[in-house]
Amino acid sequence: MSRVALVTGAGKGIGAACARALSDAGHRVALLARSRDDLTALARGLPGETLVVPTDVTDETALDAAFAQVEDAWGPVEILVVNAGAVRAESPLSRDANTAVGKSTSTVRAIVAA
Repeated sequence: MSRVALVTGAGKGIGAACARALSDAGHRVALLARSRDDLTALARGLPGETLVVPTDVTDETALDAAFAQVEDAWGPVEILVVNAGAVRAESPLSRDANTAVGKSTSTVRAIVAA
């Protein structure tokens, strides 16, 4: 069954590898990072459906907008990979699972901190 996955820090390294594994497994993958160029290059090489969403995850307004974009395109996020290296203790994605993605948490099946 295909799920909606969202990967932060997806532009390079571990985040890109997680995105690739999820895409290879047949999931739709939203790619978040600050660099549109990195995300676009990754998306071109993935076999499945992707959504490129350049986002600074330390900006709560930008992060809310990113989740809204994914949800508008595909529905609620079901798999969340928190990999962005810029995540700070007070950032929106550092909260517990009940508040990490606002209204979306009722549909998140897995949260992975890479």
